[in-house]
Amino acid sequence: MENPLFSFGLKVLACPICGKPLRPIFKKDVLTSLQCTHCHYYFSVKKGIIKLLPPRKVQKKDYRKHLAIIAKTYDKYSDIHDIAYHNPKMEYMRKVELKALRFSKIKGTVLDMGCGTGKYTELLAKEGCNVIAMDVSRKMLEITKKKIVSKGLQSKVLYVHSDADTFPFLDNSLDAIIGIFGVLNHVLKYKSIFKRISRALKPNGLLVFSVLNTYRLQWFIYEIFKKRRVKTIIKMIRNRDGYLKFPVKGRKRRVFCHNYNGIEIQKQLKDAGLEIQKMGGIYLLTYPQFKKEGTLELKGIDKFFAKLEDKIRWFPPFNMLGYYIIVIARKKQ
Repeated sequence: MENPLFSFGLKVLACPICGKPLRPIFKKDVLTSLQCTHCHYYFSVKKGIIKLLPPRKVQKKDYRKHLAIIAKTYDKYSDIHDIAYHNPKMEYMRKVELKALRFSKIKGTVLDMGCGTGKYTELLAKEGCNVIAMDVSRKMLEITKKKIVSKGLQSKVLYVHSDADTFPFLDNSLDAIIGIFGVLNHVLKYKSIFKRISRALKPNGLLVFSVLNTYRLQWFIYEIFKKRRVKTIIKMIRNRDGYLKFPVKGRKRRVFCHNYNGIEIQKQLKDAGLEIQKMGGIYLLTYPQFKKEGTLELKGIDKFFAKLEDKIRWFPPFNMLGYYIIVIARKKQ
């Protein structure tokens, strides 16, 4: 079976410290690590997963703390990830995301940034793309790899243990990047992430992502009419940096989260040389749900709201008022 590392991996991967190309290191014909051609650091390859994170001794203190928390949280969350998302509301969001990916007609070498348990990695591999499945959680990657191998798609997928803050990719190397379901909300260097993404994309390359939104219409309505906590809304709008709480293993873990808004996204993408093709809101009048249900079909008022949302999603001002914002952008030639 063709090794994806040699078919497309070495053409796109970069040293997470200096950004230079990498070369493979073998021991007894077994690939054990990659070495930077410039700074000569080694990065391990274990069970087909490449660890491309900066060594601890070169990590800044705030990043080291953030990395430890987010990696541990998602490692523990990996066991319940697919279970918690098996419900009508999450299935609805997945349908919206899938339509966006279909509209984009993604081809070539694609980065699935924050791949989770591999839903879109599998989809893109089945459609003939060469996929880099990247996640900060090694356990998420192990689940993804197991799925990909069971489908016979292992020649199409490369597994990279890294994060969006590190972003270990060569300039002008990727045809498309997807970052679905809020992976960019956890980036500490969120003011520069789109510039780094743009550099890694080839001219005319695609970016498809969804992020938690500051201006959540349904949350505003709920706070005003149910709890009347206008001060909470004002505080959230003013300070968009906060934390998400994950209920894992009987306790809640807090992970850094920057809430974007439509105006901020437009400005950052423009500054990065990325042109928005479509921007839309998801969950305009309903909330996401994180518990298992027996059915995946929306019913009652939620079904009505979903049909209404499908008609207005991409039009201002509704495209900036969802619980999530989904964006399709293209790098200028």
